[in-house]
Amino acid sequence: MVREYEVTPKQREFLENRARFRAFIGGWGCGKTTAGCLEAIRVSLMYEGATGLVARKTFRELVQTTLSVLFDLMPWELVWSHNKREGKIEIGLPQWRKPSVIYYMSLDDKRKLEGLNLGWFYIDEAVEVEEEFWVTLLGRLRHPVGPRRAWITTTPPSYGHWIYKWFNRGGDFAIVQAKTYDNPYLSSDYIKMLEDLFQGDDYRKYVMGEMGVDRSGAAVFANFNPSLHIVDESEVEEILKSVPSMYRGIDFGFYRPAAVWGILDEWSRLIVVGEYLGQSEPLDAFVQRLKRIDVERFSGKRVLADYHDPHSTYTTDVVKVDRAEILRESGLNPVPALGGSVESGILLMQTLMDRLVMGKPLLMVSSSCRLLIEGFKGGYVWDENGKKPKKTGVYEHLFDALRYLVTGLNKKIGVGTWQRYEVDLSEPRMPRGLTYTETFKVR
Repeated sequence: MVREYEVTPKQREFLENRARFRAFIGGWGCGKTTAGCLEAIRVSLMYEGATGLVARKTFRELVQTTLSVLFDLMPWELVWSHNKREGKIEIGLPQWRKPSVIYYMSLDDKRKLEGLNLGWFYIDEAVEVEEEFWVTLLGRLRHPVGPRRAWITTTPPSYGHWIYKWFNRGGDFAIVQAKTYDNPYLSSDYIKMLEDLFQGDDYRKYVMGEMGVDRSGAAVFANFNPSLHIVDESEVEEILKSVPSMYRGIDFGFYRPAAVWGILDEWSRLIVVGEYLGQSEPLDAFVQRLKRIDVERFSGKRVLADYHDPHSTYTTDVVKVDRAEILRESGLNPVPALGGSVESGILLMQTLMDRLVMGKPLLMVSSSCRLLIEGFKGGYVWDENGKKPKKTGVYEHLFDALRYLVTGLNKKIGVGTWQRYEVDLSEPRMPRGLTYTETFKVR
C-alpha cells in the first residue's frame, strides 16, 4: 500500500535527514507541523509495535493545531483504534500482528510522562516547552521497538534558548531552517499580510525563520543603551590587567546553573566581564567548571566573593543539603546576597545603569557577554501581568546571578566617588570636564 503526500523542498530536507535528533525551525506557514506529523505517521508504519508520542505545551493548542494537522494527514484506513479519552491511536499495516501506538498529550505536568516507554517522540512548537520536559522525554526513549529518535518543530527560539543550545552541538543533532517563502502553497495575500505586520527583528523571526531575541513582552531593562552600557572586550582586557581581584554572582540549579563575573574599576563602577550558563549540570561539576573558567579565561585572578541566593539550603527525602557549604569546601568564597525581592534587585540595577560617573554608568557589561546583552536588549522581559520577569529557561538564570552580584556589591559600587571628586577639585590632576554638578548628581 502506497500513500503519497506532496511536500515542499524544505519538508523533504527535514524528512530525509537521518540525524537522531532533528529540529525544523521556521517562519509562520512554512509547513513545520505538517512535516513533524508526517514523520510521526511514517515512523509508526515503519516499525511494527512501536510506541511514540506527539506533544505540545497546552492541550488546547495541541487539539487546535497539531492534532488538526495530524488527523488530516492520518491514513485512517490503517488506524486500528482511536481512544480519545486516553489520547491513543493504534495504527498498522493489515498484515501486522501488533499495531504501533501514537500517544498524544500536553506537556504541562511532568507526572504525565511517568511510566512511558517510547520509541520516538515529537514536540510541536517546542519553543513554548521548558527544557526539563525535553530532558525527561529523552530519558523515556527506551522502548525496544522503534528508532529511538526525537524531533521538534518550532518558530525560531532566542539564541540562549535550550533549543539553540541542544541542536547546535552537531553530531546526532541537526537543524533544518525554513522561511515562510519556502512554502509554495501559501497564498500571496497571506504572505503580504505577514510582510505588512512584521518589521525588523519580528520580520526576521516570524517570516525569515531566523533565530534571535524573544521580544514577546516588555523589556525589563528598557533603559539599556548599547552605546553607553556595553564595553568593548578589548577595553575590558586592559582594565582586567589593572584590577587585582574579581567578584562573582551564582544562581544555583541543575538544569540551568548560571554565573557572572564582575570587576570594580578605578571609579568603583561595576563591569560584568564574564558569563556562564550551564545545562543539566550537577553542583560539583558546575563548581569545577567555574574554577576552570577562573584559570583559563581570567588567568587565575582571585575571586573575593561568590554572591549567591541566600536560600542556599534545600531538603530532599533523604538529606539536607547546604549548597553554600559545598562551594566553601570546594575552595570558593560563598556570601549570601541579602538584597530583598527580585523586583528590588532589578530596580537597583536600573538605578546603577542610570547613574553616571565620569560619563559612564555604574553598571556596564563586556561585549563578550552575548547572552546578557541579548537579555538587556529585550530577551529578558516582563510576564503578561508586567509584575515579574518572564521565565524562559534562559535569561532569568543569568540575571538572577547578576542580581546577586549587584546586591552583594551594593555598598561597594560607586563608594568613594564623592570623596575622590571632592579631593580632586583642588588638584591639577582633576579629570577633564568634571564639574561640581556632575559630582553632586552621583551622590
